[in-house]
Amino acid sequence: MMIFVLKKKKLHIYENVFLYFVIVFLITTYYAILYVNIEVWEVSSKNSYFFIFRVVQLITLPLFLTWYFNILGQVRTLYIKGAFSLFVVAIAYVLEYILVQFKVIIYKDWSWWQSLVFIVLILLLTNLFYKVFRNILRKEGGIT
Repeated sequence: MMIFVLKKKKLHIYENVFLYFVIVFLITTYYAILYVNIEVWEVSSKNSYFFIFRVVQLITLPLFLTWYFNILGQVRTLYIKGAFSLFVVAIAYVLEYILVQFKVIIYKDWSWWQSLVFIVLILLLTNLFYKVFRNILRKEGGIT
């Protein structure tokens, strides 16, 4: 978190705040649907594990993905963007895998590849919302 706060960012503050909120919304919706609505996951009832789950859900993963979009804006070639995106998807999945291994999240009717699909979907939706927001900011004169 400190690196994210202290490091100079490529994107405007409005873009960073927007990205963070969109990512938090998508991630919390994704997790809530999986463990509350359709119950294919179970989140540990231990208070410390539940706290860890919430920290990952609301702070760690959203800041990591916001950082990803800041770095992605600096990358020029499509090949490097693709490789970097695969790297970020892998790290996001490894973070979820660690939660599963430590029994913070318990898969019931879920498999690992479904998580990968949803991580990619979250990145694509966030990118789509970000592009629309950026165009609106440019039209309104918020950024140049």
